[in-house]
Amino acid sequence: MEFFLAWIVCAFICAFVASSKGRSFVGWFLLGLLLPIVSLLALIAVPSLRAPAYIEKEQRQAARDSKKCPECAEIVRRDAKVCRFCGHRFDPERLIYSDGIIAKKSYKGISYTLYDDRHVEADVNDRLMKWPNTTAFKGYIDTIR
Repeated sequence: MEFFLAWIVCAFICAFVASSKGRSFVGWFLLGLLLPIVSLLALIAVPSLRAPAYIEKEQRQAARDSKKCPECAEIVRRDAKVCRFCGHRFDPERLIYSDGIIAKKSYKGISYTLYDDRHVEADVNDRLMKWPNTTAFKGYIDTIR
């Protein structure tokens, strides 16, 4: 009886480890039932499918610090006054960001990004959060501040 209980526990451990690496819980559970030791060893060898959090944060920061040239559609630095690809001069009054960003603002010390479909994204307590509009965002910030 203890042998079968240990077998099932091993299958669940396999499934949880696989799930934490971004892989199928059910698939690895079934594999763990069939070959528990082999599947645990295989899980040690397979890489995680999830990108580390610091990479995602760097990618978000890079997207925030760039804009798209209206002439050649290349991505350039946000502070650029002239496109390095085509020579287009940017109007300092009108910024065109990449990824549909139309404005970057701050509300009560929280920097947020407004997109062309009017949804808002902001890093709140080191978590990227999204709201359907600025009213919802400001209402949330008012409740936590």
